[in-house]
Amino acid sequence: MTTSEFINKNLNGTSQYRLSKLSGISAPLIANYCNGKSEPSIVNFKAIVKALDVIKDNLNDFMYEN
Repeated sequence: MTTSEFINKNLNGTSQYRLSKLSGISAPLIANYCNGKSEPSIVNFKAIVKALDVIKDNLNDFMYEN
């Protein structure tokens, strides 16, 4: 699973704009992450995971896969 697939899978109805506001990451950068045009830094990835309230098991599965 790519990072963009992981983010999109965990949006659960949250818009990219809302994710931007919750994470403190600019909307264009969130769009790039979701479209696979760029990869988030560790700091931004953590902010996204926290903003989306990702279930620990989902995060572990992603980390194990990659």
